[in-house]
Amino acid sequence: MKKFILTLICLFCFSLNCFAGEQEAVASFKAMTNNIVSEIQESYNHGAKVEYMKYKPKFNIGDYWYKYQMTNLKVELDVQKTDSLISPYKGILELQADKIWYISKDNSVGHFATMEEAKNANFSKYNPAYNVYRFTYMYQGDNWVLKDVSFRFLDEYVWKQNDLKSPQEYFCMEKDN
Repeated sequence: MKKFILTLICLFCFSLNCFAGEQEAVASFKAMTNNIVSEIQESYNHGAKVEYMKYKPKFNIGDYWYKYQMTNLKVELDVQKTDSLISPYKGILELQADKIWYISKDNSVGHFATMEEAKNANFSKYNPAYNVYRFTYMYQGDNWVLKDVSFRFLDEYVWKQNDLKSPQEYFCMEKDN
């Protein structure tokens, strides 16, 4: 009977250690992602951004300037236990944001020949988000390391990013000069 009770106590202590490690990993992932999301949300206060789009043959549109604003950031988090000793936890951060495109009376598409025309566009066209970016992190040595970035379009992951850009590089709005 004593052996049985000692075995139960050992199992209970071991499971507490595992649970504490998992809680710590989840808490650290939430803290890290809260910092990322706060930085992105703060950047949305900078207002609209004007950018230059180089010609992309698959769109066959040509070069143009455009003005847009990101809004309504949607965030989903998940932390999963893995079988790896090196990366015992995987954290997933999914981000999605709506866009407001700026157009003018004589340009309802919002593709402008000059930066000045784009800056002066003052009518807006709301586009709900249909793209989701998934950032996959692995917990290694008490740190979360970005390992994969993928893009989902219409409920299907269609693209993986080879050069791992941070969520801020995709979602932050920099202030235009």
